[in-house]
Amino acid sequence: MKKQLLKTMFALLLAGTMIMGLAACGGDDTQDPENPGTEQGEEPGDDGTDDTAEGETISYPMDTDTELSYWARNYIDLAEDVDTWQDSPFHSGLVDKTGVTIDWRWATAGSDVGQAYQLLWVDQELPNMVFYEISRNEARTLLDDGLIWDLTEYLPKYAPNYWAWLNDPANEAERREAMLDDGTFYSVASVKEGLYGQVYMGPIIRQDWLEECNLEMPVTLEDWENVLRAFKENYNANLSFFAAIMRATGGIASGTGAYGFANTADFRVDDDGNVVIPQIMPEYKEMMEILARWWEEGLIDVDSLSNTQDAVRQKALAESAGIVFAEAGICDQIIKDAEAEGNGAEWVGVSFPRTAAGEPTSEIGVTATRLTGYHTVITTQTSEEDLITALRWLDYGWTEEGQMYWNFGDEGVSYTLDEEGKPQWTELVTGDPLGAGQGRKKYCGVTASASVVQLTAYGEACNSEVVDSMTKTWMDNTEGGAHRLPKLQLSEEDHDRYVELWTPITTYISEESLKMVTGETPVSNVDAFVDELYDLGLQEVLDIQQQYYDEYMLK
Repeated sequence: MKKQLLKTMFALLLAGTMIMGLAACGGDDTQDPENPGTEQGEEPGDDGTDDTAEGETISYPMDTDTELSYWARNYIDLAEDVDTWQDSPFHSGLVDKTGVTIDWRWATAGSDVGQAYQLLWVDQELPNMVFYEISRNEARTLLDDGLIWDLTEYLPKYAPNYWAWLNDPANEAERREAMLDDGTFYSVASVKEGLYGQVYMGPIIRQDWLEECNLEMPVTLEDWENVLRAFKENYNANLSFFAAIMRATGGIASGTGAYGFANTADFRVDDDGNVVIPQIMPEYKEMMEILARWWEEGLIDVDSLSNTQDAVRQKALAESAGIVFAEAGICDQIIKDAEAEGNGAEWVGVSFPRTAAGEPTSEIGVTATRLTGYHTVITTQTSEEDLITALRWLDYGWTEEGQMYWNFGDEGVSYTLDEEGKPQWTELVTGDPLGAGQGRKKYCGVTASASVVQLTAYGEACNSEVVDSMTKTWMDNTEGGAHRLPKLQLSEEDHDRYVELWTPITTYISEESLKMVTGETPVSNVDAFVDELYDLGLQEVLDIQQQYYDEYMLK
């Protein structure tokens, strides 16, 4: 049974897509694009005491000597000068707040986290709780194989604050995504409070060069092209981005309405409710023509196929880039590099390209809902008594007190409230010898593993004014993730067929689309390219996704 589960999980991970909407907390440290965050509870108690739906009272700290084990990805994000969780003010303080001792576990440094997670389920001694990116299909398998608890009947009574949040009408989309198609709830999810926390990367531009060239801030793709040509002609600088061209073209897609990336396959829902991929949309050819033209004219950094984020940072410092796509933390470092160099470079955030002035951007790399995709599940090697304790412990993070503690630590210690009631870090955090980023890791828990709500106020408090301004520019007048396909739960048979067809399709897209961008294959071959996708079975893949999407929307 467990060998079959391991095989199934490898297939699930192969077919899965990584979450992009992550914490945009820049200002002094680079963001890890795999770090999930969390969101905000509804109608919690204000003193750590909460009434459940059946009238019971949960008081914190709980009167228990229970110790629970919690496997939390590959780290719990301890500060660099903290050796164990017992030495971490946040984690040790969490014991005092909740009354429950947690045996924190994670994969060893340098190991393959995905493999460690897969092997976890074939271990004879599972931890009580597991926090990882767990799809609905995978959750169904874990439930059917008897490895995790069905929490449907337990959440209303023992996690009332989380349950209240799920049942708030404003969170209906998140509720649908947090449960299986048959109404089963299997986890406590990790959530972002709003779009501010989901937007973690975008473009920045040389404002001083715009002024020198008598150009306005670019809005449409035509504007962008004019600016890039001026930067190329006057400064021999171009558009640069990291981790291959696919990332940055999410921004380019906004300006064409293609809802996606140039050389990676990702499902979208068009304006008529049809499941598509960008490569078959009419605007895709327009996007590829633009990218190919920019590449041929030298307006795109040719190293973007292999650039690391640090390489992009160095290109910005060397003034060989005039527009950069990067994570907020790197953008902030680029700005600080310019200040330290004293070269007069003025980097500012610029909006993702638009189809026309005043129109919204359609793709800024955020998820379909505010769920990050990461969940805490409770394994069946946990007794029912300990299951109840685990849920009460998890629910603390959804109370008003717990929410603030997970996001900011203790008031008067790591944060204070300003005259507007907004949390501000104290000198204990901002003056940390290793930097404010390391200081936050000591006193709050949403920098990494967290089945709670990462508050917008958290991002605002830890972002510098520059990063705050960039983030608000990137998220201004956007449809965000409106065109992204929600995470769907397929039957085992349909999932197997989907994986069988989808794997060669994605490989073909990745290889052939880059050839069109770089000129190895003419963009005029787009029609033949799309025909080949259908020959590989794309229509059947889309039909599978459409069926489950339609059913999902009816729930």
